Amino acid sequence: WSDTWQLSIASEKCNPKSSIRDLGIQIDDELSFKDHFDIVTQKAATRSNIIFRGLTTNNAKVMVNAYTTYVRPMVEFCPSVAFPVHEKEAGKLEKLQNKVTRLISYKCFGYNFENRPRPEERNEMLNLKSLTYRRKINDFKHAYELLFGNSHLSRNQAHFLTLSKSNLRGAGYKVCKDPFKTKVREKSFANRISNVLYDVLRKGKIPTKYSEFMSVMSKEGMNCEAKHLLHCTALWIWMGIVVYFMVFANENTVEVQPIDRYGLVFTILLYIWKCLPLLVVPQCIFQIIGLTFYNPFKEKVPLKAVPLLAPFVCFRVVTRGLYPRLVKDNLFLNIDTCKKAGMTNFMFEVVTDKRINLPQQPLVREVVVPNSYTSKSGALFKARALQYCLEDDVNRLQDSDWVVHLDEETLLTNNSVCGILNFVEDGKHDFGQGLITYASGEIVNWLTTLSDTYRVADDCGKMRSQLSVLHKPVFGWKGSYVVTRYGAERTISWDHGPEGSIAEDAYFGVLAMQAGYSFNFIEGEMLEKSPFTTMDFLQQRKRWLEGLLLVVHSKKIGFLWKLPLSFVVYSWIFTPFIIAQFFLSPLFPLPRNYLLDPIFASLLALNIYMNVFGVVHSFTQKYRKNIALLLLYCVGACIAIPYTVVIQAASVFLFFFGAKKEFYIVKKETTPLILNV
Repeated sequence: WSDTWQLSIASEKCNPKSSIRDLGIQIDDELSFKDHFDIVTQKAATRSNIIFRGLTTNNAKVMVNAYTTYVRPMVEFCPSVAFPVHEKEAGKLEKLQNKVTRLISYKCFGYNFENRPRPEERNEMLNLKSLTYRRKINDFKHAYELLFGNSHLSRNQAHFLTLSKSNLRGAGYKVCKDPFKTKVREKSFANRISNVLYDVLRKGKIPTKYSEFMSVMSKEGMNCEAKHLLHCTALWIWMGIVVYFMVFANENTVEVQPIDRYGLVFTILLYIWKCLPLLVVPQCIFQIIGLTFYNPFKEKVPLKAVPLLAPFVCFRVVTRGLYPRLVKDNLFLNIDTCKKAGMTNFMFEVVTDKRINLPQQPLVREVVVPNSYTSKSGALFKARALQYCLEDDVNRLQDSDWVVHLDEETLLTNNSVCGILNFVEDGKHDFGQGLITYASGEIVNWLTTLSDTYRVADDCGKMRSQLSVLHKPVFGWKGSYVVTRYGAERTISWDHGPEGSIAEDAYFGVLAMQAGYSFNFIEGEMLEKSPFTTMDFLQQRKRWLEGLLLVVHSKKIGFLWKLPLSFVVYSWIFTPFIIAQFFLSPLFPLPRNYLLDPIFASLLALNIYMNVFGVVHSFTQKYRKNIALLLLYCVGACIAIPYTVVIQAASVFLFFFGAKKEFYIVKKETTPLILNV
């Protein structure tokens, strides 16, 4: 410039500086931007202090919005150029955000220095990403604009990226990367993005669609909305394929006149036999509603209020006392989970027939049910123990407190604790229940575990839709992960005699529904294990069937209130006859019915899909990086379907020909039972 315009620079009049501010960026003579980050972090810290002094609200969303609006943009200005070269500068920026999230957790969630979550957990809780992650995403966005002409600078004019044709198989371009000798040059935008582009090109072509480009570059899987969309698409396509090939594409049909061939009476019996699967239609409708309209893939349950201000919550574990080590281990794991989630106003109450000798501490109470205790109506088993806790001389809770009922093997998760806190702080409903998965920890029996994946899909479908839409457990509910307002639980009580003691959970739920109480679904999952042996699996199903039959035949419950549950129970009772259709229907062919046959095909497709869905939902977190193994488990779940169906049918025979009114306890540990404590 000086030579072109014949103007010499008077260097003696210049005041040389090691750094200078230009267009909002402090540029130093080493291009390390150290001075820039020193200035912006100091200004950002000052502004964040002003925000915390000026805003008196305890609403975390307001505080996060203030931070992302007034503080974070200061340290993220022009990140493609002003990039922290050294880890020290990057650490300063992360410390700033960590300080803000720590203060928000103190102010809005009631944490203190001792029980505060880790920075990563606070970011998840507040729905924030680390600044390092955000800088990486910004680089990818800028690279996309340069590569595909969405920027006012082309990649050649900007000299940021140079791509040339590749002679290698599988890649249309190769990245021409300039050599570097300094840390500054290594951390330049062109070299930062070239490393990632090179890895992408090795695997194939660069996607031209923005969403695909960002997904490939950031090496992230699908978000929960994309997973839900893929799941819904797969469900409906699968059902359509099965219906098409089983009904409309099958031309090998025999046209018969059933009355002429079988007679009127036998024809009527054949059609009744054929229509038995229609008993499951009501619950299958709710399965489809739940699986379609509610997203089951949300990985994080955000807290909606301050845990410090939450009502008192009592976690109640009922046990025979046969597995004291299991109870103790899970008790302290669950207490630790509650503390990490920010709960302060809670306790655990272990109700046992045999003394376990739990350690004495403020958060734990052991209640031993005396052998001499008898309720007014003669409740038995678990219902007897639960009713004992409601007695005036035993109870310590107020009507406004909440009770979370757990089995002795149930493990809490951070999501389930957050879901419970949201539910009790909302306070609109008296009872709630959430999802339980059965694939945590070491798998003892793969057959029973894969069979129980159907129950995971059942929770995500039928149970969620009935509690979210109707706010009533019309098809029943389970005895674990049950949240009750204590005053409502005491009003309904567990004292309903022997008929309400086998499936005490379902009996209690239908009575509460009949009394006009409101129910809702609780976000977040808890963890349990499937039965360890086939005999335990069979006896467990037999007890459920017997208990549910007592519920639907109870005179205390109105006919309309137990009608939906009756469809569930009698579809189970007729399982042997439904199975027989697969083997005997070719011997007694009937004319094709274009109204009933698509329904039967849809029911079959839905039940197969639910097993696969349960596997994906249960094992995705554990095997998300091993797709082949996840697919293997899906195949295993399909193979286990006959096993599950046979167990269901065998439980019917065991109910009719076995002992009645027994409360079979499945094995909870691989070590022997402790019979005397």
